[in-house]
Amino acid sequence: MKPLAYVALFASALCAPALAQSPIVAVEAPIIGSKGERIGTARVRGNSNVTVVRLTINPGGLAPGWHGLHFHAVGDCSDPGSFELAKGHVTSTGKQHGLLNPKGPHEGDLPNI
Repeated sequence: MKPLAYVALFASALCAPALAQSPIVAVEAPIIGSKGERIGTARVRGNSNVTVVRLTINPGGLAPGWHGLHFHAVGDCSDPGSFELAKGHVTSTGKQHGLLNPKGPHEGDLPNI
């Protein structure tokens, strides 16, 4: 076994008790397109130590090409097109939108898909 593998196993063994102390919470929500149609599903699982997000986009749900993603403060997409009811992006003061922005990113910015 390579030394790096030993480090990973050791780190996993140290973290396992901490992860086990916090219950895992799982939620699922629809991804709504600009016309109000359901274009996919977001599944979020995590606890106080880690969060994992899985996004599934339906075939044809997005135009070909890169798309930026981010979380909004409120999960309300009932006003498609403007999405004002979703409030602002999840962010801290002084940050700007965009994962590669030198003055960002927002905490809710995700890698492009």
